[in-house]
Amino acid sequence: MSDRGHHADSAVVAAIADRVAAQADVLAERFAEAYAADIDDYARVPSEERGEFVRSARANLDALLADLRGAAAEFDSAPFERFGADRMRMGIPMGAVMRSFTVWGRQAWSAFRACLDGGSAAETAASLAIGERIFAHVERASAATAAGFMRQAMLVWSDREVTRNALLEAMLTGRADPDELDRSGSAVADSYDVVVLLPWESSTRVETLVAPTVEIAERLDPGTHPLVGVRESGLVMLWPAGRPGPQVQVLAHRLCSGLGAAAGVGTSRLGLEGVPSAYADALEAARIALQLGYREPIRHEDVLLERFVLGSPLVGEVCNRALGALVAYDERRGADLLATVEAFAGACGSVTEAARAVQVHPNTVDYRLRRVASISGYDPRDPRGLLMLSLATIARRLGVAGTGSSAPSSPLWRV
Repeated sequence: MSDRGHHADSAVVAAIADRVAAQADVLAERFAEAYAADIDDYARVPSEERGEFVRSARANLDALLADLRGAAAEFDSAPFERFGADRMRMGIPMGAVMRSFTVWGRQAWSAFRACLDGGSAAETAASLAIGERIFAHVERASAATAAGFMRQAMLVWSDREVTRNALLEAMLTGRADPDELDRSGSAVADSYDVVVLLPWESSTRVETLVAPTVEIAERLDPGTHPLVGVRESGLVMLWPAGRPGPQVQVLAHRLCSGLGAAAGVGTSRLGLEGVPSAYADALEAARIALQLGYREPIRHEDVLLERFVLGSPLVGEVCNRALGALVAYDERRGADLLATVEAFAGACGSVTEAARAVQVHPNTVDYRLRRVASISGYDPRDPRGLLMLSLATIARRLGVAGTGSSAPSSPLWRV
């Protein structure tokens, strides 16, 4: 290949390449050490398996040197495609593999600079051409490696994921065979956590979240292999509970914030037998979190009032009777009685805290609470009245009953 961009004497370029070639073995070791130093996923690979990094670093260097010496007729992508397939089999994520080429390019440039004669104008000119050729090599080699990685991933994914999806479905429906789980490499656990994710954006395709979910889980706890799949318009992840390492709430928080989704968590303390009910709990919690805009993962037991509201056949009647007149009054007068009730309930009955929340004087809150009592028939200053109003505001936010034009347009059970 000819020098591009900067014109340099090919003999000078070849001479510099010869000096680097004399150190090729040492440089390959150094490059491989740099991978582990700079990239966590490479550092986690056992030391006895890192010889593969040395071999690939040396292959990259040999290909570049052949190019600089004019001995390479064209770029051979085959070795780099094999390296990509190997990285996939080693469990190194694609992002880390691409990062390794940045590290390699930086190390290669440093090695060539160390071999330059700084007092030679010809070698200074040659260094610019070498820099361009290093960049071009990284571009070609990384593309070939990515292609090999993805080809291997598709082969493995098509076989492994069909099996894993079938296992996940069997566990969520209570039809899992413990012997089949053992044969698949998924040992039966005493308890399980189930996480359900529902994207905030309705345009998000849930299946696109599967691979990022697996990657986040495996980064957080290397060595774990959660079952992840799509069910009932949500993403479901099954995680063995009680094992050493991060707890499921930490993982759920990472998924919630990293993937832009509401998260619900359910736990089975009965092994495989309890997984279906844990899944139902997690799904209900996720739906509540989505409807109420909770940006943190929600456990089923954290939304007891919301579950009561959803399960009560009288809640619509209570909601309409308690809030219908308040909503109409607020819309007609431009008042904030409903917001004041919600702030008062959220402040555990503290007038001062409620006033701070709605940014008015405490006396104004007192006046509004009296108006609420006279209009709705439920006095928020009385514990029973406050309970009824609190349940009614929760029902309204969940879309359980129509209580005026401000109510949510889609009831929770249609999420």
